[in-house]
Amino acid sequence: DNYRQLNIESGIGRNLLNMSTAYNAKHNYKKSEELLKEAIAIFKNQNDQYALTYGYGNLGNCYLLNYIHHRDLDSNLLLIPGNPKVHLKFAIQYLELGIKMSKEINVLPSIIVFSNQLSDAYNYSGDYINALKYYKLYATSKDSVFSIESKENIEKLTTAREVELKNKQIEINRLEVLKKRNERIYFIFGIILLLLILVFIYRNF
Repeated sequence: DNYRQLNIESGIGRNLLNMSTAYNAKHNYKKSEELLKEAIAIFKNQNDQYALTYGYGNLGNCYLLNYIHHRDLDSNLLLIPGNPKVHLKFAIQYLELGIKMSKEINVLPSIIVFSNQLSDAYNYSGDYINALKYYKLYATSKDSVFSIESKENIEKLTTAREVELKNKQIEINRLEVLKKRNERIYFIFGIILLLLILVFIYRNF
């Protein structure tokens, strides 16, 4: 790991987060938990609140996935040792912490992801009131992000339209100037031609 060789802690922590996601995909929740705890320790040491939100939330998701799959008869599963019900409590605890920190620093994407996962965790625990509460948070946060994105897209389109109209006006103004210049040239040419004709007529008569 280049970050370890260079002792760049922020890079090490973020790599650990990414690696934990890969281990989750391989159903190796034991290794994922280990990596996430190491990443969280690094982020705490650096006081990196943004990264900590993802560290805690991802750890909560790791415990949730471990709980969901603890009864699967899969030889590839590497589960976290211990009581699955305790793991579900850990999932709720860390997901709530991830959401709390996300709200404090206003990170909507993590609120969306973790509130959806927390809703599932409460659903598994039988707490349907909190499951509904966090599903509503998920839905409203998602709508809020969609609204922000729509507003930004509208602003981009408006700006592009204004630039387009401005460019067209510049082109119209250029053509007007060119037209006036041509009219002036034709007028001068007409006067010169008229003078030549008058000179020609005078010399002949």
